[in-house]
Amino acid sequence: MGHLRQIFLFLVSIFIISTSYSQIEISGQVFDDQDEKLIGATVMVSKDSVSSILAYGISDANGKFKIAVNNESDVLFLKVSYIGFGTFKKTIQNKAQTLEVKLSPSSESLKEVIVKSEILRQRGDTLSFSIAAFKGKNDRVIADVLKKIPGIHIRPNGQILYKNEPIQKYYIEGLDLLEGRYNLANNNLSVEAVSKVEILENHQLVRVLDSLEFSDRASINIRLKKDITLSATATAGIGAAPLLWQTKVTPMIFTKKQQAIVTYQSNNTGTDVSGEISNFTIKYAGVNFDIDKKDWLSIQKVLVPPFSPERWLDNNVHLGSVNILQRI
Repeated sequence: MGHLRQIFLFLVSIFIISTSYSQIEISGQVFDDQDEKLIGATVMVSKDSVSSILAYGISDANGKFKIAVNNESDVLFLKVSYIGFGTFKKTIQNKAQTLEVKLSPSSESLKEVIVKSEILRQRGDTLSFSIAAFKGKNDRVIADVLKKIPGIHIRPNGQILYKNEPIQKYYIEGLDLLEGRYNLANNNLSVEAVSKVEILENHQLVRVLDSLEFSDRASINIRLKKDITLSATATAGIGAAPLLWQTKVTPMIFTKKQQAIVTYQSNNTGTDVSGEISNFTIKYAGVNFDIDKKDWLSIQKVLVPPFSPERWLDNNVHLGSVNILQRI
């Protein structure tokens, strides 16, 4: 038994050591060319110059920053930006280190500098990400870009996680139109209509409790480009065997006082449209329960085949949904 205990402790120590090495901390300080500390500089770390951001930080009142990175690459790419200054870029070793970054005044035009500076901004517990900085040429709806933002993960069923925890609310211009059924907006709102994505960390749902009761949960707020936004997705198709069809129409409108999303979907091609109205939050007696399904009782189902539902689901489905919110 004594030998088994020693072996067990040895294996645990190896695991702890390997885990500790898997995450490193990169710290440093940002200065201008006059050795003045720069407050609010954006610091980003990625695998290389073209990959998604792995971690980010913002320099504090002393120009200092700390970033925890969990990646197995031998090298990392560091990028530091600040309005009015040229962007600092450097390939560094993937190890714990302290850096001193100096930025020089930019010779670029003001317009270009402003666009680069808005990749990430922080105000209190709110992180604001520029959509233009993450949008690719093949991105069509907001979900395509949202999954690229650091800290955000979207499950196959559409549920959004921030730092591995389900989000509380999905706001559009500060309004909760869909109350947990945010797939309708996330999968249909055009990315061209969105300017920023705000992550509201430590978001307290009840405003009067904001300074009294701490919340460790986050919410998302979608900021639109225009005061009046019209957006829509529409697809239609027809085929053989003997008659196959697929239709989807989702118009939406957002103003300062009113929001509305209407959808009609129909198909017999095996596409499961129920995910569009999945409710990821149930509110009962003031308590929120985040779940992956909304049915408490159900009939035992047969095992699902291990391949795409479109290849085995024989359906004939029609889905209609109307969501309207009026600000009083």
